[in-house]
Amino acid sequence: MRQLPHLAEKRIPRRYNKYLILLAILVVFILTCYCYHNNLHAYRHAGKAPVNAPEAGPPAGKLSELTSPPAVEPPLDVKPPPAVEQPLDAKPPSAVETEPDVKSPPAVEPTPDVKKPSAVKPQPDVKPPVKEEPPARDEPSTTQSTGKIRQLANGDDLLVLITKETSLGKYKPHDLVTLPAEMCLNGAKYQLRREAYQQLRAMWEETNAAGAEFFVTSAYRSYAAQKRIFNNYAAKHGEKKANTFSARPGQSEHQLGTTVDLCIPGYVLANAFGNTTSGQWLADNAYRYGFVMSYPKGTTDITGYIYEPWHFRYIGVDNAAAWKQSGLVLCQYLAQQPQYWK
Repeated sequence: MRQLPHLAEKRIPRRYNKYLILLAILVVFILTCYCYHNNLHAYRHAGKAPVNAPEAGPPAGKLSELTSPPAVEPPLDVKPPPAVEQPLDAKPPSAVETEPDVKSPPAVEPTPDVKKPSAVKPQPDVKPPVKEEPPARDEPSTTQSTGKIRQLANGDDLLVLITKETSLGKYKPHDLVTLPAEMCLNGAKYQLRREAYQQLRAMWEETNAAGAEFFVTSAYRSYAAQKRIFNNYAAKHGEKKANTFSARPGQSEHQLGTTVDLCIPGYVLANAFGNTTSGQWLADNAYRYGFVMSYPKGTTDITGYIYEPWHFRYIGVDNAAAWKQSGLVLCQYLAQQPQYWK
């Protein structure tokens, strides 16, 4: 029981020490608050003051305390404004940034199936196909000698030009008909193209009614038949002489199937036939049926053949009327018409 007072005496000084420490801390805290009271007040109202507002002077009654102001330090609870932070999803800008929706155009690249054209190389052996076209119309021919034989493309044309400078080749008409025996001298068999025969028949009937009847002594001749005839004359009279009254094969109007030699008994292939009633009627009226005398008198220099009053060629009724109006020799008239060549 005696020890208790002793222990109480030792505990009292420790308790006083605690009070002294707390008191000292309180004094320091009060002094600190007093010293930084104005600064704390200024920092509280710093965000509200205008930028160009003049600085407020020290309050009256405290001017003496601010004669030697201590270094201003930021209060413990005041932090400098943090740096502006980008949004969480924002990335730091690079040195040069473009607008987000504006992109520089990509380099133009050729499409995969487009190749740079190489130098055009001609193909030596390949040529474009040539379309076949109908024979073109050529310039009209004349009977003047050029030393060149031109091949006719179509003997079916009624206005085809037959001279010593043209050739039918081995042409053969496709519509030949056999003439009635009553129209032919001595009942011989001859052939003509159908249209030519029809007009010849009509003319034959008219001449019979007028007392100027005639007979056919030659009509269509093939290339081979004309060749035999010409060779026989050439062997007898010479080729040059024979060619004044007989055509070479391929150059005879008889091969057309539209040409006839007409006669009456006793006047077969004779110049005197032109002086007969039948010969004169034909010279004046045959054109009305489409027939024209190919080698009239006095035209040898033009036609190349002697006078043949028996030789008539069918060119069509309308064409014959136009020929009559022209006043030309038949070969001259035909030379003015379009011709087709091979």
